[in-house]
Amino acid sequence: MTDYWFVYDLATGALRWPGTGPEGSATAQVLPEGLGLIDMPFDAYTALTGAEPDLGPLKLYVKAMVDAAAGVLRKRHITDIPGQQATYLTKAQEAKAWIAATDPDPADYPYLRHEADATGQTIAAVAADIVLVAGLWLEGDAMIEGARRGAAVAIAAATNVAQIVAAARIDWNALLASIAVPPGTPEA
Repeated sequence: MTDYWFVYDLATGALRWPGTGPEGSATAQVLPEGLGLIDMPFDAYTALTGAEPDLGPLKLYVKAMVDAAAGVLRKRHITDIPGQQATYLTKAQEAKAWIAATDPDPADYPYLRHEADATGQTIAAVAADIVLVAGLWLEGDAMIEGARRGAAVAIAAATNVAQIVAAARIDWNALLASIAVPPGTPEA
């Protein structure tokens, strides 16, 4: 596998020189002060090597990397299996409806009823746990989505490589720490 990269000016975003080499060679480059390096797929590399460099393929690649990072962060907080998202939504709807009802009939709440039976909890306790976790997830996912969309907009508006790289620089670990579920919070 071959690495493709460009060295660019950190201040102006101007492209300085291209590079290629065996896999891992991009990260081994030692750069002078004030220069940065971005590793990229071949199509983005070739789009930058012409007389009129085209940032479009690089923007698509970098945006895809941001989207993938957001997905990895989301997967730390949800079960990512077929149908699970619909299950989460339905459970949250049932839980909110159960809590709002004055005299709820367990037969009308199959997810809550079966989970209560399986876990040995009351339906009310299951509903409360689901509402708590759904609220935490809503806030956390909104933070992830805000960071992802902010990066996407900034990448689209970027006019040079330095701006593209800066737009994609999200501190996902800090974001993860800020949405960490408190110890003892039930899984929903």
